[in-house]
Amino acid sequence: MKLGYNLTTKQNWTLTSWLSFSVPASGAFTLSLEVFENAFQLVIRRRGKVYWTSGAWNNQGFPFLPLFHDSATIYQYNLNLVSDKDGMFLQFDATEGSFPSLALNSDGDILGGYRFTYTLFKDFCYGYESEDGCFSNQLPECRKDGDKFEQKSGDFIHTSSITTEFYDNASISIVDCMHKCWEHCSCVGFTTASSNGTGCRIWNGNGDFRVYESGKTWIWIVISVAVFIALLVSGFICYIIMRRRKLQDEKRKEEAYIRELTAVDSFNTANLKEEDGREVQDLKIFSFGFILEATNNFSSEKMLGEGGFGPVYKAWELWKEGCGLELKDPALEDLCDTEQFLRVIHVGLLCVQEGAADRPTMSDVISMLGNGSMSLPIAKQPAFFTGRDEAESYSSSNKTEQCSINDCSITVIEAR
Repeated sequence: MKLGYNLTTKQNWTLTSWLSFSVPASGAFTLSLEVFENAFQLVIRRRGKVYWTSGAWNNQGFPFLPLFHDSATIYQYNLNLVSDKDGMFLQFDATEGSFPSLALNSDGDILGGYRFTYTLFKDFCYGYESEDGCFSNQLPECRKDGDKFEQKSGDFIHTSSITTEFYDNASISIVDCMHKCWEHCSCVGFTTASSNGTGCRIWNGNGDFRVYESGKTWIWIVISVAVFIALLVSGFICYIIMRRRKLQDEKRKEEAYIRELTAVDSFNTANLKEEDGREVQDLKIFSFGFILEATNNFSSEKMLGEGGFGPVYKAWELWKEGCGLELKDPALEDLCDTEQFLRVIHVGLLCVQEGAADRPTMSDVISMLGNGSMSLPIAKQPAFFTGRDEAESYSSSNKTEQCSINDCSITVIEAR
């Protein structure tokens, strides 16, 4: 199979599409090999006007026709472009399969083996796209980049604001209908007039489209990118406004709640006195509202030993699992000895033991850190840890009395 022309015999090898899917008469499209824009290209013309180009021949194939170079296609073609004094032609055969197949359908698509579509454009070329080979043309004043036709099953609701035109010409097809509708600003949809894919029925005006869940009536309707973008932007703006109002309402409610609970300043100082009037201790008293805000409404993540306030908790959990080295900053990898690092963690856990008798004195800490051969006591569960172990905790009594039903209490320490 080949495409091209012979200068001597004036013979021209081209492909011509059918008029429609069921009418084999010559259709609107032709495929030919031409010198176009100073390069060898395959050109599809619609009624003689350039509709699509393959891109310049690059000795292996054409940029906008993956049929000839895409490894995923079933049929791979060997191409040979010949240009001499007698003319030029493109000859090709299949490397796989028994027979090369190339066809041009009534919609202007190039089809290869097993009727696979190899042109890159979808449905129609509108004139504003060029990345898929569609030839650029000046758009009608009423059309914009991104406007297109979309096929839907349904019909326009018949009102006085919409009219219908019929073209019972058996020599025109769906692409001719598309061109008529595209060029007329009042056109909102089109389809073929006959069941064999010929003739045109065109809707003009401004009417609503009723979509059918099932049916055989398919109409191409105009989809304006401006309308779509406007709806999308409007929806996004409405969402942002509603979201902002909701957050503002929540913030106002929270502030009002805190103001209601806050009866005093953030904190003040209470002076505790002995019976003889001697001041023994200053006690900071915080307002309920201040505590509520600081603890994020008493969130469990703000509890001592948990969440962001839990370095002791995290260290103890890793130590129990034998993963104490995970606490080490990677930046200290070459600067800190592993055994010394683990010893520092061990001593640190001893310093936060529940029982005071289990905690080393400062002189003991210095000895523990300075003497690597000194054996260290086994660390128990530290203080400020969620869930107190009565069996291991230090206490002067056999049973710990629960002072508050919600685990909250204020303790004033006095010397004996």
